[in-house]
Amino acid sequence: MIKKILGLMWILITGLAGFSQPEFATIEAKWWYSVNIWGPPVGGIGYTKIEVLGDTIIKGNTCRILGVYCGENSPNDCAYTEFLYDSSEVIFWYMAPIDSFVTLYNFSANPGDTWSMIIATSFGCDDTITIVVDSVDYKIINNQTLKVLYLNTINLNQQNYQLYGQTIKLLGNIRWMFPILSSCMSDESEYSLRCYEDSTLGLYKVDSTLGLSYTWDTIPCDTTYYTKIKEPLNNIPAISVYPTLSNKHLTIQLNYPDLLYHTITYKIYNIWGQMVQNGKINNNKQQINIENLSDNMYLINILFENIQQSFKYCFIKI
Repeated sequence: MIKKILGLMWILITGLAGFSQPEFATIEAKWWYSVNIWGPPVGGIGYTKIEVLGDTIIKGNTCRILGVYCGENSPNDCAYTEFLYDSSEVIFWYMAPIDSFVTLYNFSANPGDTWSMIIATSFGCDDTITIVVDSVDYKIINNQTLKVLYLNTINLNQQNYQLYGQTIKLLGNIRWMFPILSSCMSDESEYSLRCYEDSTLGLYKVDSTLGLSYTWDTIPCDTTYYTKIKEPLNNIPAISVYPTLSNKHLTIQLNYPDLLYHTITYKIYNIWGQMVQNGKINNNKQQINIENLSDNMYLINILFENIQQSFKYCFIKI
């Protein structure tokens, strides 16, 4: 009798768990991924945004339309669409060049399970890869328990496409939603998920929950993060310091708003090389009081501590 009751309870629990599993790529779901910016400013980390735009029918399947857009300062004019549908925890990806669907993710998979994927592109970098599930785990994100697949790629062929690492129900793969060339994979903070949002989970900004070497919980999702500043960008200098002659205040203006997400300090030196004043830049436009300085010429050194890049300007206190 006890065994029968326990059996009924197990059926009820697993049935409810299956019923409550949220759908992948719900309407208006959004993803933000960090991507390298190869053009000026050199060394920047921009972003690509993916957003579910609606539904369409492809080969009899109701598919989500995913709009992929590169963010501000991206080196590419990036705007295209992808198509997915979810069937019993298996996410299918439409491969337009071969007019066929391939398995992108299988969230019903267990350790040791595999699936193959044909990758066909319009630019000739075709490939066939095999995805293997190394292990399975669960993580609580925004109070929801989500299944996590730890993936690896085997049987690499011509182009070395890979899909590996944590792949989370709702969020997808934390490196990039789709397989990418191994040559494009760099440090995880430079090619990886920043944020995810939908109407059920809410907004999730990557934090320590995922155990990664980076977090994004204190930075806006649509930020361009400069790792090296090359100026001018669009004929606008990164920083403006004015006026050249002043008896009260000096203004430091950051002309790229996202620069403020760095730790920025300043030091003022007199003509003998002695530091006479220092501080931190906390605003995109900040005034510094220089009334206590003697009348003379000075050099101000503005340092971006995270990337150890500095900018120097001269001014005269009168």
